[in-house]
Amino acid sequence: MTIGWPLNGWVLAVVDEAGEPVPLGETGELIIGGAGLGRYLDPLLDAERYAALPSLGWERAYRSGDLVRETVHGFDFVGRRDQQVKLAGRRLELGEVEARLRAVKGVRAAAVVVQSTAAANKILVGYVVGDVNPDHVRAQVAEQLPDGLEPLVVVLEAMPMAVSGKVNRAALPWPLENASSSGGQSLTGTAAWLAERWVEQLGPMPMTDDTDFFACGGSSVVAAKLISALREHFPSIAVADVYEYRRLGALAARLDQLGEASHVQSTAVSTPSRALGAMQLVGVLVLTALASTQWVIAALGYGNIESDGLPHVGWGWLIGAWLALSSSFGRVAVAALARRILLPRLRPGRYPRNSWLACRVWFLERLGEYCHLDRLAGTPAADRYARMIGAQVGARARLASMPTLTSLVHIGPGATVESQVDLRGWWIDGQELVIGEVHIGADASIGARTLLAPGTSIGEGAEIEPGSVISGTIPAGEHWGGSPARYLSQAGADWPAQAPSPSPHAGFWKLMFALSFTWEGLLALLALVPGVGLLVLLGAPAPTLDGSLAVLIGEAAVIAVLFTVTLALLLALTLRLVWKLVRPGWHGDDGGLGWALWFSGDLLESA
Repeated sequence: MTIGWPLNGWVLAVVDEAGEPVPLGETGELIIGGAGLGRYLDPLLDAERYAALPSLGWERAYRSGDLVRETVHGFDFVGRRDQQVKLAGRRLELGEVEARLRAVKGVRAAAVVVQSTAAANKILVGYVVGDVNPDHVRAQVAEQLPDGLEPLVVVLEAMPMAVSGKVNRAALPWPLENASSSGGQSLTGTAAWLAERWVEQLGPMPMTDDTDFFACGGSSVVAAKLISALREHFPSIAVADVYEYRRLGALAARLDQLGEASHVQSTAVSTPSRALGAMQLVGVLVLTALASTQWVIAALGYGNIESDGLPHVGWGWLIGAWLALSSSFGRVAVAALARRILLPRLRPGRYPRNSWLACRVWFLERLGEYCHLDRLAGTPAADRYARMIGAQVGARARLASMPTLTSLVHIGPGATVESQVDLRGWWIDGQELVIGEVHIGADASIGARTLLAPGTSIGEGAEIEPGSVISGTIPAGEHWGGSPARYLSQAGADWPAQAPSPSPHAGFWKLMFALSFTWEGLLALLALVPGVGLLVLLGAPAPTLDGSLAVLIGEAAVIAVLFTVTLALLLALTLRLVWKLVRPGWHGDDGGLGWALWFSGDLLESA
């Protein structure tokens, strides 16, 4: 709405929050000055209401509170400063929403306010006057506003007006009387009860079996509050269920499905907190001992070389201990054995958070971090080692992310799982540990950094965009993405028409994958050579248990500095050589380029 130019005797300016003029076309507060300004008899009140505007040199100015933008045709009214609200984390101008409502055909007047639902959630309510259908008005405005900010529309016969001639917003009806909870459809049973819970969270609006929770203004915060209300009658309902069963009828059917089974029966029982803390302390000690084995073995090996005052252990025992506890293959074996002993029959369900089962899950997660199972991700042996730790993996599956020791994962033949995909299949929900299976169909593709919630099922040939949050079932052959995920298109639209040809030297590069772990260890040994060699050339005595502490600290400092510099140079040289194999295009992962990408990433992480 254009309000034109000021009359003679008045001067106008548009300023920002700091009181500085804004450029032509930008929005700011309308400031009025000139001879037409009135005065208060009270000097203090006059000075407060007509304070000076130093940026323009005005001694007196009236701050109107109107938001306008100056154009070549005059001042365009945008809204009021006191009508700016923050809703769902986003700042919104109520005047702009009112303008969208008035633009709908048939609407003669509109006013927008923020109201509170029965559950104390803030929602936007648009009051309109006219012979219109509120659902139609809401749909029209929703196309012009960000998702989740479309107002609940209420049709009035007339707007309540104040003496000043403006809309009396305080007199707008709320809560609404005789608000219908079903749009011409009779809801019964669980669906009717659920509709009442939705109205408490979202406000009074028509509800049918096809009503979408998020399309009605639901958000992640509102979903969490809804779940808290539903758990009074259905304790096992999860937040993920709201995302999976977005429509009223589907969520009601889910609640009926839970029914009496909502109280999960499991063999897990609560463990007293002191006993649980003692078990976790034992677990920490075990993990600390395992992490110290490589340093103990190195110290004992040094004792065999320097015989003065140091213990001796046979080289056969040291090599065997290193292979069993410190080598990559030994750590995988330790992890697989621990998984079979501690969780031989893990089943989906909801278990007490302070149970012996939860303690075992915690320990195995930490053990997996110690064993560095993620280092095997992206290698030709990733699927084999995933099977060793309990996952069910089909032939030709490509795993750039490894399942954890507590995952209940089923990966079909030919499926691809990119890096940093969360395959755990469990999470903590309040005082419960929720464990679910994760199914990935044959030839499906899971993008990097995707979270797969417990109970997720990905259909055959489906495609998931990177960074998505997936819960529920994804149909076969479909392309989904987002958080929460939504349907995008059919899968494989941008995939190459033909798969890359197998590498003729695949066997050689498989050997390179295996030797890479050895090379990383050799880099550390080579980096020690300059420091140790310098001490030998200087004739420094070898450190022993009964040697001088000052000498030991000095030698350690020399070795540490030269080790760091040498290792950095060796890493840089190795990476420059490896990256010569990388080139643009579609390539198979069984050749030199696949090895180069994996090895360079693993080398940087381990360094």
